[in-house]
Amino acid sequence: MNRYQKAIRYTKPLVEIDEKIRHLDEMMTTTGLYTVVDQDDGIEEQPPTYGPAPLGDMDPNDFTWPDQGDGSDAEANPVTTGLTVTDTLGREISTFDYLPGVTYSGWNRQPDYSIYPNGKPPMAILYDGRALASTRYFVLNEDGLNFTIQIGAYTTPGPYTDLQKEISNWVSNGDKSNLTTKTVYIWGGLQVLLGQYYGAGQYYPADRSTTTDPKADRALYAYTMYVPGTGNPNYASDPGVRAQPPRVNRVISRDDLGDPNYYPGPIAMGPNTLQEMIDEYRNPYTPSYMKQNIIDSLDKWAKPGSRNRRNLQGLGIPLV
Repeated sequence: MNRYQKAIRYTKPLVEIDEKIRHLDEMMTTTGLYTVVDQDDGIEEQPPTYGPAPLGDMDPNDFTWPDQGDGSDAEANPVTTGLTVTDTLGREISTFDYLPGVTYSGWNRQPDYSIYPNGKPPMAILYDGRALASTRYFVLNEDGLNFTIQIGAYTTPGPYTDLQKEISNWVSNGDKSNLTTKTVYIWGGLQVLLGQYYGAGQYYPADRSTTTDPKADRALYAYTMYVPGTGNPNYASDPGVRAQPPRVNRVISRDDLGDPNYYPGPIAMGPNTLQEMIDEYRNPYTPSYMKQNIIDSLDKWAKPGSRNRRNLQGLGIPLV
């Protein structure tokens, strides 16, 4: 760049220098202190450790269905102990993971049960044959059995909900290689087909049945439940560590920038910025108004009597 081009350049406002002066003024008015601190390096993220949930009593090799009581409480939900598990992230998730339409997202694999009844964790898929030439499929959650779809000679007519589509497709095409089935018992109202009552293993009140007068109020009916050989692989056995930025552990020292006994080294307080300002002041093509702005800013920063001021004077900056 020749001397003429440089002259043209410096006839225009120096926006970068103006910004540096503004930043220096802001730093002086907001703190006025030079602080030395001890800080750590932060913590890198360590994801949770995931593995199969413990099956406990739901293990197909030693399966134990919880006692459902005597059926006297008509409002009671089924006893589903063992069908959900709480992991180290505090999430309550299904012990089983074969249920379709459940997705997991985020750092903690948060489950989305939105297509299931009331958005509650589905626990298992059950079915029975108490329908005309068809099979009835249910989803079990904490509220009880939720009839979903009937498949067979008399399949539930469409249009289907998202859940019905998922269950229907799973029944027809889902991988069941890791599944077995177990008979479970759940209380419900008396079930009838073509005017005939289905028999049950237990009734409430206990002295009644489908053949007494009056008849029983409820019956303990058998259902078949799909049971996997391994638990939900989204079970967190270790919570991991969330990432943390570096943080200040302690303040080592805090000095007033105008303290004449304090000298932080070769023109501290933003050495790059100060050096650029000094270079601009020395440049013969810097406009006089800009040189005056630089002098005014340095005069505010390096207080009279301070070593910073004496250093600037030694560098040729005309501070009195």
